[in-house]
Amino acid sequence: MKQVEGGRMPQNLAAEITKILADITAKCQELATRKLSSPADMLGFERDVEGLKTEFGNRVSAAVIRANVERLDQEKPRGHRHDGSTSMGMRSTTFRLLGGAKVKVTARYCLPVRGEHRGRRRAVGRLGQWGRGWYPALVQLGIQDGATPALASEVAWHAAEAASMEVAQQALARRGVKMDRKAIRRLAYRYGQRSLRLRDALIQAAGDRESAGPLAGKRVVASVDGGRCRVRSGEKRGRRRAKTRHRGYNAPWREPKVLTIYTIDERGRRDRRELPLHDKTMKDADSVFALIVGYLRLLGAADAAQLVLIGDGARWIWDRLDRLITAVGIPPERFVAIVDYYHAVEHLQKAADLRENWSATKRKDWMARNKKHLRAGHVETVIQAINDLCVGRRAKAMRTERNYFARNAERMRYRTFEHRGLPIGSGAVESAVRRLVNLRLKSNATYWLKQNAEAILHLRAVLKAGRFRGT
Repeated sequence: MKQVEGGRMPQNLAAEITKILADITAKCQELATRKLSSPADMLGFERDVEGLKTEFGNRVSAAVIRANVERLDQEKPRGHRHDGSTSMGMRSTTFRLLGGAKVKVTARYCLPVRGEHRGRRRAVGRLGQWGRGWYPALVQLGIQDGATPALASEVAWHAAEAASMEVAQQALARRGVKMDRKAIRRLAYRYGQRSLRLRDALIQAAGDRESAGPLAGKRVVASVDGGRCRVRSGEKRGRRRAKTRHRGYNAPWREPKVLTIYTIDERGRRDRRELPLHDKTMKDADSVFALIVGYLRLLGAADAAQLVLIGDGARWIWDRLDRLITAVGIPPERFVAIVDYYHAVEHLQKAADLRENWSATKRKDWMARNKKHLRAGHVETVIQAINDLCVGRRAKAMRTERNYFARNAERMRYRTFEHRGLPIGSGAVESAVRRLVNLRLKSNATYWLKQNAEAILHLRAVLKAGRFRGT
């Protein structure tokens, strides 16, 4: 990668910009005289114009950033303490711009005050958690991890959108940003972690909201479901492999919980004029519940015309309904809980499959008959049909399926829900699970550290919902 040349920024920034404009103007005049006679000529011309635009952006950005870094450092003299740190003098450092160029600047470097951190001193060259220094002027401008905010946002976008870090690397290279995969991963993970901290801070402050939120007066649906990905746990152990000399590690399957919130029209269809909200967490059921409540409070769901919660019948969801209604602050008469119809049909099929002595025709007829009862909301008829089958050695398993319907009977009045213009399926969150988890994290020989999976999934959730703003 070509490095932008130049040392300390001259006092007159306008003169520096004028010089850059003169250089670019001369190159533009040279391009204007080029004769185009073939597609190859046209291709080369367009690429040269694009390169000229990038060069102009890189040089102007470098000049302005240097001038502002110098100004910020002069505002706090040598020896001044910066938020619990002490100045170590001026040092050179390098970072990248959105255009891909590297910029070298000289800025004030600070370290934490030694007396504020207990424990043994680290060896030379071992920074550790408490030995890492920073450049206050660069941090104030949002330049972290060797990249400007715009570049960090672009890298995070590609890392979340692409099927792998390798594909993200190729996409960035096509726009002139050549980075190795390790740097891309580092930028994306840290960007995602900062975004998660910002999300948690907003949700934490959701209870202080006084004005009506964007969901006020609307019909709102919240739905949650789980995906699957493999997460590395524990230290590497065992013998080294003969070929790679690497040790193995445990990578059990984990279930990231995906949340989606969207608005619906009078017919129960998703309102395409409103952007949905997607998010996820790798944590336990209590954390998922807190995330749902936090978002609903943040968006003002307490003032919604109707709030619908759709799930697959998992106990961890429905056992917390009363707490959810209280925490969100919505009146119970405006809250509706629905078990996804298609998950209910799956349980009906499990009950039919337990009758191993049935012929295929008898099983099909039984399913067709009870699916009609279920869709009509006649859950008691379905329960009785399953109860009649609770005999023999499969009786215990059959009672489990019967209890599923008995426990969720009031959440399966599908004919009533349809007449009220409410959705009876969780297709929106099922689609979100596929796009967020399966197409990015779930693939052969792909294992994630939990915190990295959390960061990438959060970025991808924001991106797929159309809410990625790059800030």
